[in-house]
Amino acid sequence: MRLRPRRLVVIALTAAAAAPTAASALSSESFWIANFAHGTAGTSSYERISFVLIGKRPSVAIRLGRSRTQVTLAQLRSPRGVLNLRFPNGWRIRVRVVRPGIRVWRRDTNVVTTFRWTDDSPILGSRSGCSVCVSRPESRAFLERYFLNGRA
Repeated sequence: MRLRPRRLVVIALTAAAAAPTAASALSSESFWIANFAHGTAGTSSYERISFVLIGKRPSVAIRLGRSRTQVTLAQLRSPRGVLNLRFPNGWRIRVRVVRPGIRVWRRDTNVVTTFRWTDDSPILGSRSGCSVCVSRPESRAFLERYFLNGRA
C-alpha cells in the first residue's frame, strides 16, 4: 500500500527577531475553522456548525446530539450575505451572520435558532482550546469573506 504525502504548515522563527520571517509565511495549505454551537454539549439537543477552510476550499459540517454525529452539508447557490445549505437527506437550512453569532433558519420546520461562537477544538473536544480556530472578533469577517460572498 502506498501512502500519499501530506503537506504541513511550517513556521520558522529567526534567532535575531522574535517574529515570523517572510519565509515562514510560505505555506502550501492553511487550515482555519470557525465553530458555532447551540445547546449543551453531551445532550440530545446539542448542535455545532463548523465552517472549515482548507487552502481555498470551504466546507461546512454539523455535529448533532449526544453522540455528536457529524454530517457534511452541501453549499447551494446563495445570495450575498446568506448561506443556503443542504443535508444529505434533502433538508435545507439558511445561515445569516448576526451580532451574537449566526442565525439558522430551518426551512422544513420554519424554526429560527441562534448559534453562538465557541472555541471548542474539533479534535480534542470541549474546553481544550484550538490553535486553528478563528477568534470571536474575526469570525464574522471570516464567514463573510469565505462563505457568505454570494458564490456557490
